[in-house]
Order: sequence, then C-alpha cells, then structure tokens
Amino acid sequence: MPPHPPRRPLPPSPPRRHLHLARLYLPHTLRRSLHLPRPCSTPSTILILPPTVIRLPTSYRPRPPHSRRHPASLRLAPRIHLCAHRHTQRSFSSALFSTFLATALSPTSAFSIIARARIRAAAVPPAPLPFTAYYIPPTCALTDYQTRWSYGHRLGIPFFLTSPPLTCGPTCHICPPSKPISPADPLFSLAAHAFHHCACGAGGGRHHRHDCLARLIAECAHREASYSFSLRRHLASSTDVGTKVDAVLTAHHLPIPVIALDVTVSCPLLPSYSSAAATSSAEIFSRRAAEKNDKHLPGSSSLNRTFLPICFTTLGGIGPPDTYAWLLSLFSASLASERAAGLSGQATIHRRTLFLHSLVACLNRGTAKMVSFLTSPAHHLS
Repeated sequence: MPPHPPRRPLPPSPPRRHLHLARLYLPHTLRRSLHLPRPCSTPSTILILPPTVIRLPTSYRPRPPHSRRHPASLRLAPRIHLCAHRHTQRSFSSALFSTFLATALSPTSAFSIIARARIRAAAVPPAPLPFTAYYIPPTCALTDYQTRWSYGHRLGIPFFLTSPPLTCGPTCHICPPSKPISPADPLFSLAAHAFHHCACGAGGGRHHRHDCLARLIAECAHREASYSFSLRRHLASSTDVGTKVDAVLTAHHLPIPVIALDVTVSCPLLPSYSSAAATSSAEIFSRRAAEKNDKHLPGSSSLNRTFLPICFTTLGGIGPPDTYAWLLSLFSASLASERAAGLSGQATIHRRTLFLHSLVACLNRGTAKMVSFLTSPAHHLS
C-alpha cells in the first residue's frame, strides 16, 4: 500500500481512475524495488508509457521529481530495469489499450464488421502463440508463402493484390471455373482475401488439414495421458446414418475411458459467420459445436462414448472453452508429477506450449496449401 492514501475522490471515468491509481502506486513500487529512500511526503512520479501522448486534467497531472532535495532520486533512471518484474507499466498500458479495444469493438465503431470479427478471432488462444513465442521450433517452421498467408490473414491484408481469384476448383459447388463469383455475390468484395478458398472442400486439402490436426491431438493424448487411439478403425458414430468421427481415444484407467473426437475448421470472416463473430468470438465455436453434436453425439452416447467436438478457426483459435480446457488437461498428470519431484514444472509447460504451437503451425500450413492449390491456374485447367 502507498504511504499516503488518496484524499480526493477517484475520477468517475475508468481510464482516468486507473491512471490516477497508477500515478499514486507507481513511485512507491519503484522505490521499494530499487531500495531508494522515500524522498518526501509527496512521492515523485515517473511515467512509463507506451509511445502515445496522454493529456490528463491539470488536477491529476503528475508533479516533477524532487531531485534537488533528494539526490538519491537521480539514481533511479540507470536502475529502472530492476523493477521490471513488478510490471509497473501494467496499470497504464492496461487502462490505455482496454479503452482503445473497447472503442474499436463497439457497435458504433468506424471499424467494419469483418475488421471487428478479425480482432476478436485473432485473440482466441492459441492464435497469438506464433507471434509471442520465445522461439520457433523447426517442426513449426513455415515457408515464405505460408508465412505471408499467416500474417496477411491475421492483419487483414489482401493476399492477392492484382488479380483476385474469382473461381475455385472444378469440384467446388459455389464458384467452379465455369461459374465465377459475380459482383452481386457477398464473396466478390472478399475475393482478394481468399476466404472461400481457405474453407472450401474441393481438392481434398481440407480433409488433409483436418486429418493432420486430429493426428497431432491423438498422438499428444497418447504421449501425455497414456491414451490409446484409433484413426482408422471403430470410428462409426451411428449404425443407421453411417457417420464417423475422426479419432477414438481409449484409456480405461481414467475417469472418461473412451472419447470420440471430431475436428472441424471454419473461417469466421466469411459472410455466413462475420456478423455474429463481430459481437462474440465464441459464437462460431458454439454454432459449429452444436452442428457436430447433432451429427455425432446421439450415436456416440449409444456406444458409451464421450463425444468432444474440437473447433478451429482459420486464424488459429480453438473452442469451445471446455474443449480447449481438455487439451490443456492432457498435461495435468505430467505437471503434477514434475512438481511432486520438487521441480518447477517448466519442462511440462514447455511441451504444452510446443504442442499448441504445432497445432497452429499445422493449421497455417494446411490452409496456405489449400489457397495455393485452389487458386492455381494449372489446377483450374485440370
């Protein structure tokens, strides 16, 4: 707690209130971290802000440091890195960027529906992982084409700047080479982004991407939680309709002995999803999970299996939340064992990070290959 609590009432505006509290608490935290004496009854204030100018009201503007009275405060700047572990900038940056984000995502924002949907979808974990990872393992490396696609899709940069693809593969039922996208179609203005091509099933690329994700998850469950898995046999989820899931995991020593998994990948920026995705990042996961439950849940229940839909977005998010929590729980036993042995658990957390990173890398590779294949002129002529 600061040595002197605030005497004036807090500002009613949340951003100003956060900034006022940060101005009050920051000097005390800095001095305690740097082992400096308290300069005076009115503490000095040092602002550590992002490169953005913030103009506060006069009554809440920080006072200059009292360096003439207390020469010890002159030693603050060279030692300021010692207080980095206390996250002294968090109070300022949190208030500033929370306000920016709330303004950008509000219904009255100048941002388009697709832009708001992209911001929300890009924040769903583990989508930001490749951009915040401390290193890129060789198994998660991307080619130049795949990297361009990943960054462009996330930032909203048109992937085709000169000649947007208005057709897809010959087996596409929406825009085959004989039926290009018309200007009246909602997809026409989005053709340069190739949103349709990253979700179309023509050419078999979608099934390959989908199978690779299912295999990565099944192998991780086998490695971390001792599940045995099947990717080819005993996948039927109904004896009447003939539907089947992607993987069946079995571990009779666990509370949930048999789990049927079904993976799906959707693009939240398509016209059919973007309006709902602009208001909630969970909407696409809820909708896709409901479709999968209607298809596989009754049959899986009749076979005494627990059904779990795993929904990906093309930006890298995973949902619904209970599915993502289950993926993280695969490492719980290893983490508990490591900490019981007196270790920190960092080895297990590192493996968990690599697993999530491999899922996002597999998704980006598969999607980029689909876009490259379905927009290739040679493919259209075949």
